[in-house]
Amino acid sequence: KKLKFLVRCQKAAMWVKSVKGYQTKQDMLHDVAVSLAGYAAEIMIFGKDNLTDGVSADFREATERATAMIKDLGMGERVGAFQVQDFRTNDYLPVDKELSNEIQYILNQALELCMETLEREKELLLQLANFLSDNRVLKKSEIKTLVEQYSALNPETDEATIQTKYFREHLKQMVSGLDNMKLKSA
Repeated sequence: KKLKFLVRCQKAAMWVKSVKGYQTKQDMLHDVAVSLAGYAAEIMIFGKDNLTDGVSADFREATERATAMIKDLGMGERVGAFQVQDFRTNDYLPVDKELSNEIQYILNQALELCMETLEREKELLLQLANFLSDNRVLKKSEIKTLVEQYSALNPETDEATIQTKYFREHLKQMVSGLDNMKLKSA
């Protein structure tokens, strides 16, 4: 199994998790929000007038993810993949205004999700920032301790946990329905 280190903005915590084969649009929106977390944290802690050049990588990654959602994965309003090459020139077709608007919409949604999460988890954010102001490295055990002490997250009501349970239950009901159909036709 592959492992991926994530800082899920919705969860306002860091952890190592297995990479699953498929991601939903909601999963990907959360990943875009994670990409914008540094930017959002700088705004919350230092204000918009004191942003640093460190946010450039955040913007690049978030924009790449949002663009892939729209252009490559068909997660926008228009059906199809739009990251295709013009066979005559071997250039990629330009992003038109409508696609740009959809990409911007995803970025805005992700930033809003991130800001809401960081606001809810402000105590944890400040404790993490304080720790990192004195230490260059944050170990997994230290992250876990800070999250346990300061996070507002309740695992029982966490959206991702509920969503995972829904998908499992829905799939099992569909399979059960197929089994029942086979028994009736036999």
